[in-house]
Amino acid sequence: MRLCKQRIDRAVDTARENDHRFALMFLDLDGFKAINDTYGHLTGDDLLKVIAKRLSGIVRESDTVGRIGGDEFIILLEHISCQEVAVVIAREILQIFAEPFHVVSECGADLMLDVGVSIGISVFPDYATNAKELFCQADQAMYQVKQAGKNNFSLADSLEC
Repeated sequence: MRLCKQRIDRAVDTARENDHRFALMFLDLDGFKAINDTYGHLTGDDLLKVIAKRLSGIVRESDTVGRIGGDEFIILLEHISCQEVAVVIAREILQIFAEPFHVVSECGADLMLDVGVSIGISVFPDYATNAKELFCQADQAMYQVKQAGKNNFSLADSLEC
């Protein structure tokens, strides 16, 4: 979590200095607890690694994918031209979650696991003036998705923190 916060702080400073945008995406897995409860924590940990690899495969090398705890991830999309870039990435994330994840269970069985994702997006400086607001808005937007039925994304276009 500390590294993610440092990268977000650095992105805010860089964006201010160079007058550009970046997006913070807050991801929370849907249905992960049931997988942990059914197959065990080691299998759950392996699933998180597979998810992280898939997420890393759809962003640029300059972007950041980080797990911030439990079944939550952030994605930092640096130097974007507009919020539509984040929307395109969010749609790609939903597509990769539409496919089952292959994991080998603790007892060696091949598993194909389905898990969803709820995504909140905040764009700097459009909707936030600092890292704390940015994170809070992305988190609140993710909770809006959870309340609306999960497995989707929302932009934090008018949320207050």
